[in-house]
Amino acid sequence: MSSTQNEFAAITYVYDTSDDPNYTVFKGQLYKVTDLQGWQRSSYDVRGRVTKTGRFLSVNAMEYVTQTTYDDADRVHKGVIKGSVPHNDEFSG
Repeated sequence: MSSTQNEFAAITYVYDTSDDPNYTVFKGQLYKVTDLQGWQRSSYDVRGRVTKTGRFLSVNAMEYVTQTTYDDADRVHKGVIKGSVPHNDEFSG
């Protein structure tokens, strides 16, 4: 009898609550998705806009974080991407 690894792993979703005080989540919002490659989590402001997203990759044990701010018309005002690259990228809307 031979043993084989399953290529498919379950994807899990966590709503309504955060286990990290740096990520704000309100009722009905998706906080975390875990998959075969790692996980991704999101933080929201009181208007329901995504203000931070972190993607952790198991292959290199790095988390890549995107932070976004908005103007009063819900347009992206500024975004910052941080990760393992030698520099941080910024963009403005």
